[in-house]
Amino acid sequence: MFNIYYFLIIFIAGLIIGSFLNVLICRLPDIKSIIFKRSHCPDCKVKLAWYDLVPLFSFLMLAQKCRYCGVKISIQYPLVELSTALIFGLLYYLFGLTGLSLFLMLISCFMIVILVYDIYHQIILDELIYPALVISVIYLFFNTSIDFSHKLLGAGVGLAIIAIIYLFTKGKGIGFADIKLAALMGLIVGWPGILTALFLAFVVGAIYGLILIGQKKKQWKSAIAFGPFLIIGFYITLFWGEKILSWYLGV
Repeated sequence: MFNIYYFLIIFIAGLIIGSFLNVLICRLPDIKSIIFKRSHCPDCKVKLAWYDLVPLFSFLMLAQKCRYCGVKISIQYPLVELSTALIFGLLYYLFGLTGLSLFLMLISCFMIVILVYDIYHQIILDELIYPALVISVIYLFFNTSIDFSHKLLGAGVGLAIIAIIYLFTKGKGIGFADIKLAALMGLIVGWPGILTALFLAFVVGAIYGLILIGQKKKQWKSAIAFGPFLIIGFYITLFWGEKILSWYLGV
């Protein structure tokens, strides 16, 4: 049963966790810096006070600028915080405060970091994808209310489709790490959800690529990180996949 107070608590928790995810995005793969270094301005290097780090609120109150040097703060920070909060809130709204929603919130932390890190560096770190896979296998295997065979089939199909594209293009059309990401997606959305997720990823990616080409920001052979589109397709399927599939079959 939906409870507005629980929703607000989960939303605020999402903002706070999103702030930590920003730290991971900026400091990976240097794990030691995440643990031992205090947050600081990337330009003037001044260590930030707690009131400079209040999720979303500090960004707005500081007018998108560093308090100490006046350099503009990246829009990444509030976007990651707000996205995390919205995803957490929507997961609670759809699945309630359950083991499934908590599991998906945890996996979402990995997905958000993967998405943003891939945008900046065009790489998906094994340090992110392998723990997410292990956590997913353990949770789904021991959850008796879930058909694990359908999840494994989804993982296998996702892995196979992206692997075929990888081999066909000789790694130019898609990255090897995208194969592992597709397997993770398939493990969570299962079969036939993985087909919807991959289809949406290709559609969104193609539209985005055409827009960049039309704006002359990219050329036909330019490389674009595909991981973010896979994750977008994953979330559309996770939240609305059944409705999309029902609509499609009813057309």
